[in-house]
Amino acid sequence: MKVLNITILPLASALVLGGALLTTKDYSANRAEANDLRHMVTWDGGSFDEAVWLAVDELAGLEDDLPRRVESFHVEILAADEAMPMIHLQFNRESLTLLKAGIITPEYFIREYVEFN
Repeated sequence: MKVLNITILPLASALVLGGALLTTKDYSANRAEANDLRHMVTWDGGSFDEAVWLAVDELAGLEDDLPRRVESFHVEILAADEAMPMIHLQFNRESLTLLKAGIITPEYFIREYVEFN
């Protein structure tokens, strides 16, 4: 009986402690950030336009697998040689979906939906 108590008490304590840790897990992330996806792409060369379209293409490939709560994309394009400053793009999921479906043209997407910083 002592052997049973020696093995049961630590197991029960571990389960209780594990449950307490799960319920106190830090969920303090800002809800606004939970709706955004931050993505970083390296610009190895070529034109600025090519770097932008490679970043958009990469996100278009990821978009179907993302949770539905993700509504906007923030993309950082880093120049590989560090001679150029970082380029920031921001656009929403709806516009990316319209672009992927062919409802809007790439030129219209860039002009009307993408914010550059």
